[in-house]
Amino acid sequence: MLASTLDHLGVGTVILNEAGQILTSSDTARALLAARHWAITSGNPLVAPDRATDEDLQKQIQSALMAQPGNPVIHCMTVAAVRESSPLRLLVKSIPRNTALDTQRRAAVALFLRDALHCLAPRAEVLQMLFALTPAEACFARLIAAGASMERAGRQLGITRNTCKSRLRSIFIKTGATRQAALVGLLRDSLVWL
Repeated sequence: MLASTLDHLGVGTVILNEAGQILTSSDTARALLAARHWAITSGNPLVAPDRATDEDLQKQIQSALMAQPGNPVIHCMTVAAVRESSPLRLLVKSIPRNTALDTQRRAAVALFLRDALHCLAPRAEVLQMLFALTPAEACFARLIAAGASMERAGRQLGITRNTCKSRLRSIFIKTGATRQAALVGLLRDSLVWL
């Protein structure tokens, strides 16, 4: 359901197993990557067309594969435009391990991608889906991503300073950010600007 919702929003998804091989890819992902001459074949690794991009991508994927339980890894990168295509935004996210399903076919890494020129304000629903935020956390994160201070976001939402601090801590844990500036960068540079 998440993949079809994201497809509808113009965001492609690619799911990799623990060996870094493609398990599934959405129609949007295949279209975005084919337009940029990427190799995307189920059962094989995702391969970028140029060496520098591919090395960076593989490094991000390996980092996500090495994620420890309870410590999510989320990386964002922008791939430069190739020929007539526009730049591509990628978010690489670790998928929490489920010890009951510890096999080579286990989904281990999710890649979310979109055309970098397709930008709007962040939507709370997308923040909820990408980072497993509660509706209240997503509304708060949306305001922070738009440049509001913690105090201003709290006033707009009618919540106390302590509630703001609590929400911010929870958002940090779920996104892997450690500072508010890093969180803003992550949200602005990730696929939440749909």
